[in-house]
Amino acid sequence: MNISANGNMCEATLVSTWSLFGEHLSGERCGIFLVISSSLLDPAARDALNSSAKSFGYGCAACTFAQIEGAHDTQLDAAALKLLVEGLDPFCIVTTDATSAQMLGDAYQVGLAPNSTSRIMGRSVVVLKSFEEQLKSAQDKQVAWALLKSLPRHTV
Repeated sequence: MNISANGNMCEATLVSTWSLFGEHLSGERCGIFLVISSSLLDPAARDALNSSAKSFGYGCAACTFAQIEGAHDTQLDAAALKLLVEGLDPFCIVTTDATSAQMLGDAYQVGLAPNSTSRIMGRSVVVLKSFEEQLKSAQDKQVAWALLKSLPRHTV
């Protein structure tokens, strides 16, 4: 890991977090939205979440994707997930399935109900029941979209 002395404290933490958890992370390196899933989301789900973030004013590539299951058969536990979240310091968090919601709830010692909104450490959180499945049904897609619309907008 090469952390420049010229970088600020937040940048050093971000570099360190990507170095520690790189096999669990993809997408935007400094994302506004942290999307947590049990495994890598399919491209349609990733595109839908990036499009949502864009429609909220955060630009084309606002999502960092974190997976509980890593690329090399590693798995995050609740303590590691909390370290990852705090290291990335996102503006808001979206969990895409029951496993990721449970793990995030365990990490912060809060209960997170499926298809609901919450707040954790000052961050807006959307807890989706099963985002990939929700995209397959018009009615379920509307539920997911309504929850995502609760996230804060970027205003200039």
